[in-house]
Amino acid sequence: TLELGPRTGIFDTDYSQFVLGVRGSLPGNWEDWNYDVSYQRGESDFVETRDGITNLTNLAAGINTVSATQCIDALGNVTGAPCTPINVFGPVGSITDAQRDSGYFIAIASDIRKTVQTVWHASIDGTFDDVSLPTADDGLSVALGFEHRDEEASSSPDECLKLAPASCQGGAGGNRLPVAGAYSADEVFAEAILPIAQDRGVFQNVSLELGYRYSDFDLQGETDSWKAGVSWELFDGFRFRFMEQQAVRVANVGELFRPITTGLDNATLDPCSIGPDGHVPPAQGSELFNRCVATGMLPSQVGTVPDIISGQVNVFTGTNPNALPEPETARTRTVGFVWETDMIADAPLTLSVDYYNIEIEDYIDTPTGQESLDLCYILGDPVTCAGIVRIGGALGETGTGTPAFFTNFTLFQAEGLDVKANTAFDIGEAGELQVDLAAHKYLTNEFQTTALSPVVDCNGFYGTSCDPVPEFRTTLRVGWYRGDLDASLLWRHIGDMKAQTNEASALFEAFRSVSAQNYFDLSFGYNFMDNARVALLIKNVADENPPILGNNTGSTSFNSGNTFPSLFDSMGRTYNVNLKFSF
Repeated sequence: TLELGPRTGIFDTDYSQFVLGVRGSLPGNWEDWNYDVSYQRGESDFVETRDGITNLTNLAAGINTVSATQCIDALGNVTGAPCTPINVFGPVGSITDAQRDSGYFIAIASDIRKTVQTVWHASIDGTFDDVSLPTADDGLSVALGFEHRDEEASSSPDECLKLAPASCQGGAGGNRLPVAGAYSADEVFAEAILPIAQDRGVFQNVSLELGYRYSDFDLQGETDSWKAGVSWELFDGFRFRFMEQQAVRVANVGELFRPITTGLDNATLDPCSIGPDGHVPPAQGSELFNRCVATGMLPSQVGTVPDIISGQVNVFTGTNPNALPEPETARTRTVGFVWETDMIADAPLTLSVDYYNIEIEDYIDTPTGQESLDLCYILGDPVTCAGIVRIGGALGETGTGTPAFFTNFTLFQAEGLDVKANTAFDIGEAGELQVDLAAHKYLTNEFQTTALSPVVDCNGFYGTSCDPVPEFRTTLRVGWYRGDLDASLLWRHIGDMKAQTNEASALFEAFRSVSAQNYFDLSFGYNFMDNARVALLIKNVADENPPILGNNTGSTSFNSGNTFPSLFDSMGRTYNVNLKFSF
């Protein structure tokens, strides 16, 4: 309903945090050891307000009229009040400005979300001077500690959003139900650094770093994580490093306590439908034909029902209480070096290059609508097939949908290279220049949902199952400093990408790829009164527009307004003024 004005969203966040604690040295013979005891509490209150979206109930009442002053109520009786007729079938201007401004046909909805975290922490750290290797001068350094954490979160949608199955806002997706939950964890940890060799030729400084953390969650059970690494300084300023780690993430409150609701998600093809031009409907008696029938279709409906509309399908989302997601486990390996030198142009230079490889097993996520359809009809997953609901053989009616519960998927893997460099130049009375470069290149970015599923390559692609993943990104900042004045220019480069190969043919040619994007940000700062600073930031100085990719390109989680606003600059040139006092 374009005549009723734009859809808008207002997001307000209030955040507060405080830490109370005491730290110092232990008494007596342990005076070289430090202790730290603290209590921390953080709270975030988030309010989302959505406006400009059609009020389905009032629109239906306005359409169901018998004259300019008489409407038909829910019981089928002709009534004169309240009655606000609206003509949605006439030419432009049939929906008047007065009808828009009245607000009767617009639904305003809000959702209040709150998260609270409290942490009790106690730790000690120090060095055992007597525990050392013959090849090293320094002793074993250790840190030991205990933490207790309480996590709680809630979401309180208003009555409009709670209406099933699609809220009172037409076209804004499914309804929302309140979410509330909490869990706690007790954790103990230990870390240690043991010098292996010092001042031994090329073994200038070699040390072993170890760490372990044991966690006991009241809902998710016991987990453990660890790290082991080596740091090797070959000569002054050049250090080689290697680290291997295991990290664990348990399901959060939203993933553990969210009620099951119906929403919208991306899908491009119902394999059991008549499909788009070029699609071959299932042949009678084929494996696909039988799977379609097994999910509630009559034989006569297979290959004849309409395909998915507008690139979206209903999905049943939330937490399956009979199959809570298990903790996900990540194994990370990093190797690289750091070089600090002033041998190049007599300017200090720091250069670091690191390779990483991350593999996450049993990662927690939800399948998209298309992934659910493929899991059932292409791969034959019986659990997914059992959760598909059809009416009249199709997936377009209210009450139909595919399952998209929080679950554990098989594997996510990412590997890449990180390069960082920074240097500074003295330019005499004009001040100083600083240059900072950060570059990242993905070598691999892929995932596999189930053991039956193919591995999906997302490196350099975007699509309904691949969030936008540019293969290459860089930032380059040049800063100028002179006394209390400073200025900087930041260049942000985002590499080119392509649509997923299996989806590209269904898109307009202009939406099948996106060229590299470049943005420039300019900032100025001034320090005054010894404890105050004022700063001006101009983002996207050139006022570059984001690339337009169509509303069916990529998942709705990332595609908003026909582009990817979380990746590309969708606001154009913006100005930010900041005033800061320190005391």
